[in-house]
Order: sequence, then structure tokens, then C-alpha cells
Amino acid sequence: MSTQIGQETPYRPEAPLASEATVRPRLFFVDHTRVLLTMLVIIHHLALTYIAGPWYYRETTHDLLTNLLLGLLVLFNQSFFMGCFFLISGYFTPSSYNRKGPKAFLRDRFLRLGLPLLIFTFILNPLIIYLGAGTPIPYGSFLLKYGAIAIGTGPLWFVEALLAFDCLYVLWRWLTRKRAASTFTLATSKPLTYRATLIFTLSLALITFLMRIWLPFGWTIPLLNLIPSNFPQYIGLFLVGLLAARHGWFQRIPASMGKVGLGVALGSTLIFFIPALLSSWGAFVGGLHWQAFVYALWEALMGVGMSMGLLIFFRQRMNRQGSLGKFLSRQTYAVYIIHALILVCVAEYALGSLHLYPLLKFALAIFISIPLCFVCTYLLRKLPLVRKIL
Repeated sequence: MSTQIGQETPYRPEAPLASEATVRPRLFFVDHTRVLLTMLVIIHHLALTYIAGPWYYRETTHDLLTNLLLGLLVLFNQSFFMGCFFLISGYFTPSSYNRKGPKAFLRDRFLRLGLPLLIFTFILNPLIIYLGAGTPIPYGSFLLKYGAIAIGTGPLWFVEALLAFDCLYVLWRWLTRKRAASTFTLATSKPLTYRATLIFTLSLALITFLMRIWLPFGWTIPLLNLIPSNFPQYIGLFLVGLLAARHGWFQRIPASMGKVGLGVALGSTLIFFIPALLSSWGAFVGGLHWQAFVYALWEALMGVGMSMGLLIFFRQRMNRQGSLGKFLSRQTYAVYIIHALILVCVAEYALGSLHLYPLLKFALAIFISIPLCFVCTYLLRKLPLVRKIL
């Protein structure tokens, strides 16, 4: 069959995935999960603001309750929300590759991931650092003096890692291109079992614990802003996402597994997380300490349990989409890209001089920042070129 001049010949995958055996309807429950995770990213970084954590703008507080509650919130979020992002990203990777083919897939990934990463690293990150410092000198002078060390990925480490994962996926598909075509269908694909989930979770905990013997929790690779000890979960859940796409797990996991996942995640917080923290503050971050293994086990249970629980919760309760849900889901990626700039402006320039109890200030910042992020990205995406990328 001939094609028109300039029209790209469609790529035909060697092995159709289970989830592509028929036309796949839009998974509204995944959209809702992604919106929630994006809001948690905003809340997470605002919490770092008010406990003087590793963020662009920090307000130090000596209020014990604020430091305790927001510190626990940061650790709670950290245990699952980025892993769930990688799980969802892995799920949609094979269908995108099969639809576009390797060249168009890579071109799209470098456009949608690589270009925003470059712009943020070399333009937005220095600007946000400058704003977070309170603009003590003119911006031009700041760039001349600190421009080189102000370069960095910031929260776009996720985009950086996802781009690397996608490139490795393309390489894997190329290396296995001569393998005989599979005949997976939804009827013959393997269901997800409790046994497989348990083995994966325990293996994830053990690998994380072993890695943190040498690379403690929180140790970051400079410039790239990557925390290696968190990557066993990110890599593992991305791979699970690939398998979930092949076997249709997002649609087929029984609702009971979601309830068990949420129950295990929340129950493990009482059984493992709190004792590990209270027994010896600091030992949980790594090394040959029982607290480090217990903390790694809790993180694995949270990462798997919360991801499974949230997806099934939204699948059972909110697998439909109104105008508001559609609006929010369209902005999530762009919100992730620009939220740091907006949060710094809100926290420092809108609320910085406001004398208010830190927890109330944190709540007010959330109330302002979340709607503002989505509205700003909506307006930004009105620009044709930006809309194509974000």
C-alpha cells in the first residue's frame, strides 16, 4: 500500500500487547490518579518549604508540631507517590511505542521530555534559585556570579529519569526484535497474584536495604538531583507498569486486591514506620541497622500497596470524567514542569511577610497554589507550540 509523499508509514509492532488487542478506552481512573499525585507533589514541596527542607525557598520554624507533622507528611509521600508516577508511565510506554514505532517514539520523547528538561535546567532552575534567594542582586549579576552552579534539574529529575527509562526500553525492544511474535490476549494473559505481588515487594525491600548500606537515603547525585537509593522502587514499578500493559492488569486486578493494598500500606505505617523512626532517629536512612531494613520494607509496602490501592479506588469509584476532571488531567504534566516557580512566588512573595502559625500558613499556601498552578498551565498551554510539547 502506497502512502502520500511526506506521510510517515505507520509502524507495525511485532507482538500486540494484551491491552491493545481491542481498541482501548480512555482510562479515566488513571487520569484521576495522576491528578491526585500531581497535587501531592505540590503539597510535598510546600511542606519542605515550611520545615526548611531541600527546596528553593525555606522558612525555618521552631514549632515542634509543625516540624513533626510536615516531616511525617514528606516521608509518607516520598514512600509511594513518585513510584506510582513511574508505574503509570511504564503502563503507557508500550502502547505509545507500538503506535509510533521506535524513531517517532524517541522523537516524541525528546520533544516532550528532553526539551522541557533542557529549558528547566538552564533557564528556569537558575531563575527559581534567584527568586528563592530573595533577589539580593540584579539577575544579570547573579547569573555572572552563580550561573554555573545554579544549573540543575530540580524536581525535573523525574523527567530526566523517565527519558532514560524510555531510551532503555527502545534499546530492549530493538535487541528483542527478532523474537517470535507473541499471541497474548486478555483471555490468555497472566493475572496478577498475591504471591507474585508479595515476592516483588519483599525483593524490592531487600534490594533497597542493600543499596542503602553504601548509599544512604537522601544522598543525592549533584546536578542530576537523583537519589539512587530510591531507584529500586522507581525501576521496579516502571517494569511492573510494562507488564501491566501486556497483561491488562490495570483493568483486571480484583477490587479486593486494592483494598488489601491500601490496608497493608496503612497498617504497615503503624507496625513498621513509626517504630523504625522512634527507635533510633537517623538509623533508618541506611547502614547495617534493623531500622534501615524495616524502613525499606515499609517503603516497599507503601509503594506497591498505595499504587495498587489508589488505582483500584479510582477505578471503582471515579472511572468517569466530567469537565473539571478533563481540565485537570490535561494540565498535570505542565503543572509538574512549572510548579516550582509558582510555589516559590506564592510562599516567598505572597505569603512570606505574613505572620501566621506555620501549619495555617502551609494550609493557606496549598489553597492558593494548587488552583494557581492549574490555571497558569492552562493559560500557558494556550500557546500552540507549548501545547504541542506540554
